[in-house]
Amino acid sequence: MSDLPSIAFAGIGLMGLRMCRRLIAAGFPLTVWNRSPDKCAPLVEAGARQVGSPAELCAAADIVLLCLADTAVVREVVFGAGGIVEGARAGQVLVDHSSLEPAATRAMAA
Repeated sequence: MSDLPSIAFAGIGLMGLRMCRRLIAAGFPLTVWNRSPDKCAPLVEAGARQVGSPAELCAAADIVLLCLADTAVVREVVFGAGGIVEGARAGQVLVDHSSLEPAATRAMAA
């Protein structure tokens, strides 16, 4: 069992895939989700666990990372049906690596 915090990651695109590979290589327990589930396959083969919804990411994660396409997608993944807010727990950290509008980021954080 790892002493490292468990990580959940949403957004397995060009950047997200590489970030996840680094996390796995460093020994972090990793759970992944992507709107196109097949993009998670190389990470599952490398040891990540895949879930079916953003809300499920939060079940075993200390830290939830996002690397999504734009503000609209982040809003949907976080606040939409089956979104992160449905599974989030007190004490979890959400880190967003997405390219967003600063005002929208501040509004969603509030």
